[in-house]
Amino acid sequence: MNYVLNKDLLHQKYFEEISKIPHGSYNEQQLSNYIVNIAKELGYKYIQDEMGNVIVYKPASSGYENHATIILQAHIDMVCEKNIDCNHNFETDSLSLQVEDGWVKAKGTTLGADDGYGVAYMLALLTEKDIAHPALECVFTVQEEVGLFGAINLKKEYFSGKKFINLDNGSESNTYVSCAGALISTFTKSITYEKNSLPTYKIEVKGLSGGHSGGQIHLEKGNSIKIVTRILYHLNKNFGINLVNIDGGSKMNAIPREAFATFSCAENFETIDELVKNIEKEVKKELEFSDNGVYISLLKSNSEKIITKKESDEIINVLYLIPSGLQHRSLAFENLTTASQNLGVITTKENKIKFTVSLRGALESYNQEGMENLKFLSQLFNVSYVVDAHFSAWEYSPVSEFRERLKTLYKDFYQKDIQVLATHGGLECGIFKALIPELDIITLGPDCKNAHTPDEAMNLESFDKMYNFLKLLLSNL
Repeated sequence: MNYVLNKDLLHQKYFEEISKIPHGSYNEQQLSNYIVNIAKELGYKYIQDEMGNVIVYKPASSGYENHATIILQAHIDMVCEKNIDCNHNFETDSLSLQVEDGWVKAKGTTLGADDGYGVAYMLALLTEKDIAHPALECVFTVQEEVGLFGAINLKKEYFSGKKFINLDNGSESNTYVSCAGALISTFTKSITYEKNSLPTYKIEVKGLSGGHSGGQIHLEKGNSIKIVTRILYHLNKNFGINLVNIDGGSKMNAIPREAFATFSCAENFETIDELVKNIEKEVKKELEFSDNGVYISLLKSNSEKIITKKESDEIINVLYLIPSGLQHRSLAFENLTTASQNLGVITTKENKIKFTVSLRGALESYNQEGMENLKFLSQLFNVSYVVDAHFSAWEYSPVSEFRERLKTLYKDFYQKDIQVLATHGGLECGIFKALIPELDIITLGPDCKNAHTPDEAMNLESFDKMYNFLKLLLSNL
């Protein structure tokens, strides 16, 4: 078997091994079973629950039997995004790894370093014989990327540890001390079709860079669904249109990179195209420094049916009014978003249009007020509204013995201070803290970039160095 990474380094070997197993959200069972098989081969006690979460228990090494148990945790699901010209099948195909200038990438797709590096670290720690450590409770969770559902379903009695290492950090230079809570909701609009006698056209919004709706929402990336809706709104205002369909995005927690809409209109192609080109100029200027690859195309299309005028107007108007992007930022932490919304996915299937909005907030009041706003909009425009998931924030603890120990060891190892940060991303730490209130939590990870996009990459040197630091940390507790 050919390896791109170094199979003699267990953490690299396991990262490559798990990249061969499809493990998008809701499709983690094969990887879950793989982890269970490793636990069986090593002779360790384990729990695999009905969702596919796995907890593997490794006894303390000699001399560490009286040390406090450590919980380590990572999620096994990945965000499945690919370039439009990539024919990769996330349900069946292995990722195609490559190393460029010291960075590990996957050809044409997301890499799954979020959170594959954490999974690989724990599998290596379980397998290595000659390392010093307290008793370990290694937690592999599912469905993190779609709502932290795996962690939500864990039980307190699975754990004895009171010190917790979350391995979903994404940078070796920092550790997180708090994260945002979130509320994920779905809108559903039933639609009625009628016969069409007018020309139809298709708008395509492409070229946006996308990104993680938690970690990169403050960068003012373009949202393809909001852009296509903006065009539809002005077309409707100026000429009157009927929608045929609208689709865009693929993950609720990824800023959508592409969106498409088909509509009918009595105006000629040239008149419509002039309006579209004018909006494209505006959008390009607005995104000049944040997402300058955007482009918009108008194409002639053909459809025998259209959505009724009333329903078409309601869909366009509710999408136009839904906020998306940065809502509030911190005045205490530089570049920290404290509230945001992401209109992440919209689909037209059969007689329904569905779209998903994820809210993130450092304060529960941000998410509650955002939810009230969305509920009100849904009522105004006859759209059903359902909250799919809701989890609280991980609040900052000013006193942390574990964090202080981390800071001391980090400075000795890296010869610099570790940065202590808050994140707008959704970590499972808040769920574990609610489950076990006395937990003392730190987060760790290697340098990664462009999560949730096909440009995702992990620095190989950092991946190695952070694993060595993790072993040092475990031996010095």
